[in-house]
Amino acid sequence: MPFEVGTALRIFIMTLKPAIMEVRKRCKSQILMHVDDIPLLNLDSQMLRREILEIKNFLNSLGQLIAKDKSSVEPNQELTVASQNSWKAAQKTKQFEK
Repeated sequence: MPFEVGTALRIFIMTLKPAIMEVRKRCKSQILMHVDDIPLLNLDSQMLRREILEIKNFLNSLGQLIAKDKSSVEPNQELTVASQNSWKAAQKTKQFEK
């Protein structure tokens, strides 16, 4: 890619990693980091909402811009990532497909 744009994502992840490590210390929710997405897993929806707002405020205080149209404060019921891991909050189970 021209003008070293191909390394931009790698640099972004490297700069975000220390912030996510600090967030993991502060929160009780399980925090995943997948490229530029940061899904949180917790069965308590009230705690999840509170932690999402705390994390957004923390990242904003570090100068990270969060796209409001792409981020969500409302918890979703299911998360599926490329490795076929599935978290279904409705059944309160975590499934790992082979």
